[in-house]
Amino acid sequence: MVLDCLKDLIGVRGASSGTGYLSYINQLPGITITDFDKAINNEHSNALARINDLYDLAIQNVASDVQSAIAGKYELKTFIENEVIGYYWENKNVRAAIANSKTGIQARLTISPYMKFKVHRIRLFLNYTGNVTVEAWDLIQGVKLNEVTVAVTDGVISETLVDWEFATKKQRIDLFFGYHSDFPSYQTNITAYKDDSTVVPWLNSWIFFRGCSLPDGYAPLYKNLNGNSGTSGISMDYSLQCSFDEKLCNIKNMLAQPLLYKLGWLIMKEIKHSKRLNGVVVGFSKDHDELMHEYEAQYTNQMNQLFRNLAMPRDLCFSCDQRVKSQVILP
Repeated sequence: MVLDCLKDLIGVRGASSGTGYLSYINQLPGITITDFDKAINNEHSNALARINDLYDLAIQNVASDVQSAIAGKYELKTFIENEVIGYYWENKNVRAAIANSKTGIQARLTISPYMKFKVHRIRLFLNYTGNVTVEAWDLIQGVKLNEVTVAVTDGVISETLVDWEFATKKQRIDLFFGYHSDFPSYQTNITAYKDDSTVVPWLNSWIFFRGCSLPDGYAPLYKNLNGNSGTSGISMDYSLQCSFDEKLCNIKNMLAQPLLYKLGWLIMKEIKHSKRLNGVVVGFSKDHDELMHEYEAQYTNQMNQLFRNLAMPRDLCFSCDQRVKSQVILP
């Protein structure tokens, strides 16, 4: 997924709307929109659309290069947890519906700028047949973030795949996942290790789960939740992942020049390898090759300056590895 926070750094002079761009791609020598339009291959609609695609690719390249360089000095973790919350009881015990409420799971994450909580699969084990909508709510803002409809069969564990992502962004995350409790469920415990006959949360240093319900007519906020035993038939596959996105967004201005030269290099590469035989492509082939090398050298120089001035925090996701001493050579 392209980092949106880096999308407003580089514009196209004479074509990009808005203000605040730190650079324009056609300020680089040898790059004009007219010439690029003549060089792009037929599968691309026009030069501006292709530049936008290459900008996304430049962001991905720069982000990857920064992360690779940081890995030379720091131990970078990817997954903190990759688990399930909500385990089904083997005796298929029916639990009564909690009337006039949404019921499900609360998930609260600690304050960390570099983590994201992802939900990959939702399962329902209900005493009901029909479509059931599972919603994800932000308990801090009181707003619905996502929803998905699960086709449920009575007595069968029914599931659907989702791709829900919630980034901490230097704030605590407090979420509620649930459905309107119009029908009974089968017993589903928070953990696999005990019978949740009482309201027992599960927690560690960075995440907290509990079964809960939200009465109808109340705002979806933490203060309005009631604790439940179990999760009312809901089970979720989730992961808690480290994210480098926030760090890159924090240093976005430092990335403007490297992004400019990476984008320039990609454009020159596209022109150099174009299948169109015209004066722009054929007549200036040597110039395109020289500009590619120039942009590559400038990119490497800008990135080396960035690495010399880049400090990383001590965090769950990043820890300093004093044993490693590395020199980064960019391609």
